Amino acid sequence: MKTYPASGELQPQFTTLNLFILSGTMVILVFLLQGNVGLNIPDEGFLWYGTIRTALGEVPVRDFQSYEPGRYYWGLLWFKLLRNDGILALRISQSVFQFVGLSLALLLLRRILSSWVAMIFGAAILARWMFPTWKIYEPVILIAAVYFAVLIIERPSRTRHLVAGVFIGVAAFFGRNHGLYCTVGFILLIIFVFWKLDRRSLFERLGALSLGIVIGYLPMLLMMAFVPGFFGRVVEDLVFNLHSGTTLPIPVPWPWRQTYRLIGIREAINRLSIGLLFLALPAFYLFAFIRLLLKRTVHAHPVFIASAFVGVIYLHYTFGRPQLYYLTWTIPPVILGLIAVPESFSTDHHKKLAVVTWSILVVFSLSALELAQDNYFSVKARTFVKAKLFRRNGGDFDQAMNAQGLVKADVRGDNLWISKDTAALIDSAKTIDQMLTSNDQILIVPYYPGLYAILGRRSPLWEIYFLIPRPTSEQEKMSRELENKRVGWAFVCHQYVDDRPELAFQNTHSFLWQYLMENFETVTTEEMKKLEPNCELMRRKGQPQTGAPNIR
Repeated sequence: MKTYPASGELQPQFTTLNLFILSGTMVILVFLLQGNVGLNIPDEGFLWYGTIRTALGEVPVRDFQSYEPGRYYWGLLWFKLLRNDGILALRISQSVFQFVGLSLALLLLRRILSSWVAMIFGAAILARWMFPTWKIYEPVILIAAVYFAVLIIERPSRTRHLVAGVFIGVAAFFGRNHGLYCTVGFILLIIFVFWKLDRRSLFERLGALSLGIVIGYLPMLLMMAFVPGFFGRVVEDLVFNLHSGTTLPIPVPWPWRQTYRLIGIREAINRLSIGLLFLALPAFYLFAFIRLLLKRTVHAHPVFIASAFVGVIYLHYTFGRPQLYYLTWTIPPVILGLIAVPESFSTDHHKKLAVVTWSILVVFSLSALELAQDNYFSVKARTFVKAKLFRRNGGDFDQAMNAQGLVKADVRGDNLWISKDTAALIDSAKTIDQMLTSNDQILIVPYYPGLYAILGRRSPLWEIYFLIPRPTSEQEKMSRELENKRVGWAFVCHQYVDDRPELAFQNTHSFLWQYLMENFETVTTEEMKKLEPNCELMRRKGQPQTGAPNIR
């Protein structure tokens, strides 16, 4: 195998400090452009609410529906450091996490690139794909996986296998799927390294990796052992996920299945780009493994090899719910692998391949993300420029943001630019909140957990995201819990995802909905008529119409 620079010694300008400065600058720029723009009450609110509850002493998974605990304790750390539990504090914690991932990516790229222009372009492309903010953990963990895989390829010592295992264990603490995918990917990589590069100590390496996984996963193991009720809830949640899945499958948006008529050119290009990317990802891995496995000698850059073995396992996740979000979360290995492609061929083809790969990356980074929801990387920058132009005609930045369909709103003490629909939903929730006393409890369904965070209230049920159908037996438990707690209010919205009416709350949780219909009544005051469309406020029968103002 050809020897490649392990730490950028051929490019002395790429010191670790310089790369950290570039990474930090890029992350700060991203935060300035989109840190206070947008709010996803269902999905971002899911993480935000859980982090607030964790800060108040509750335990993720056990006390409320959640991701793996690592995400919440990371957010909790920054809540404590910033002395704030607002959405901007949470986003700052995610920006720090992004800084870690982007820095690791630049440490990989310095093994490949030789100019600052290329390095800055690589950083910008990776940063553009790292959204939405509340899911920053996915691409960062994937980048980190490629980094530790490269360390093993460069020098497959037992220590490096141990460290890689620790990383996998920590990754599993942030997402059990990451633990599974990375374990499989690293085992295959270790076997490949033993077969093609270094035929020594295979079982010792696998043993070191396994020990590292246990060490890295210790926080979760200790919680299972010593936190009362935690282990049982983890098992229960795992069994449910294995039985019902964690996502709702949708058709793959292949290019030939897209509708291009009666839409604008920008949207047509966007749809075509996304469809082509769902072809490009498996095509890249097919190309990579043909090159790696069929050739007798390996002539491929370590970053190329690592990207192939780490990323290919995540195709299961990419196609689990094939939409743009899942592409953004799993595309980093393809980006890094493509940048490494020219270095994996002879110098005769190096320049041509470099032009092709960079062109592909730039074109798809622009076209596929042009209309991406929750990606405000360029919206604010464009708006700022427009505002400067508008000033000549008496306009200003606020008017330019309003022209983008965004309005300024106070969200638990943070000033955000959010969509008019989101602002209307928050206003509806605040109107309802004024009708409740501080001791009143309200159930919010099906998937607006962010409203609990905004109103400073606690969900009366463990489940906070009523998306996947639950067994009748579980719904009966929920009904009993609402009854025992004498929950007096319910805010019910009748939207559904994927244009599938069967996924409406009254269908996925029919028993619980029947309980609400029998024991609650719809509030029909004039104020309630201004609520979010397709939503209704329900009051327990016999409950007073209004309570004292809820002042906090």
